[in-house]
Amino acid sequence: MTHRIKAILVDKDGLTQREAQIAALLCEGLSNKAIARRLAVKLCTVHKHLEHVYAKLECQQHEFDSRCAAIATLFRRGMVSFTCDEGA
Repeated sequence: MTHRIKAILVDKDGLTQREAQIAALLCEGLSNKAIARRLAVKLCTVHKHLEHVYAKLECQQHEFDSRCAAIATLFRRGMVSFTCDEGA
C-alpha cells in the first residue's frame, strides 16, 4: 500500500479556483510539467497561473525562489492543509 500526501487550500485569499488548485499541487511538490499533465493543460498555462499566484502572494518572479516563497507564504498564512491518501 502506498501513501500520497495531498495538499488542500483551506483559504484561497483572493486566488481563483484554478490558481488555488495549482498552488495546492505546487505544495505537493509537483513540477510545472507534472501539474500540466495532472490538469491536462499546456505548460504555458501553468506558468501563467503561477505568475498570478506569485503576484497575489507577493512573491518574486525568479522561478525557484518564487516557488519556495509561495509555499512558505501559504504555510505562514495558514492557507494550506495536508491529508494522506492511501492508494493501492
